[in-house]
Amino acid sequence: MDELTEAYRQQLLALLPRGLAWNRSPDGNLNQWLAGVAVEFARADQYLAQLFTEADPRQTSALLPEWEASLGLPDRCTSPGRGIEARRASVVTKYTDLGGARVPRYIRIAESLGYTGVSIRRFVPYSVISPVDVPLCTERSRFCWELHVAEETRVTPWAVIGGVNEPLSSWGDAELECVIRRESPAISNVIISYGNTHVSH
Repeated sequence: MDELTEAYRQQLLALLPRGLAWNRSPDGNLNQWLAGVAVEFARADQYLAQLFTEADPRQTSALLPEWEASLGLPDRCTSPGRGIEARRASVVTKYTDLGGARVPRYIRIAESLGYTGVSIRRFVPYSVISPVDVPLCTERSRFCWELHVAEETRVTPWAVIGGVNEPLSSWGDAELECVIRRESPAISNVIISYGNTHVSH
């Protein structure tokens, strides 16, 4: 019997009335019954203590499904069969997201999904007063922007068992790209690049 269970057993024993009818023998039926009740009290105590941890989405385990349900997760951007750390990251991202079309927000979203070295570049239409080293962007480019992550592209090569309708290779992070595109303004066109690859206009 662990210390917490024994403490509850002793407390229950102390609350019993005094008298010959209450046999307090360590091997008696009453003591054994109290030990069984104390186990459940100790278990409830541990669950209550765990709730303080479960209240933090960064540490939750038992209540992770409840966190996900309250935030509408998994959603169309969620990859199937993810581990608990990835699920927690999605919960924290959605729970702490304040919304808005701001550069720090999109950087924070990418970082919460495990990326570092995230940067954003906006394309400005070229004009006669533009510096000579500015790319020649058209007027339509004002609605485009690039989110760049320092990590190399995640390349998935085609396998012999692949189907004829599958690409020879694919790259990128489907969840990152889905979340960023879902959260970007409808009028904009976001381009996501990885590693040493940058978009040129």
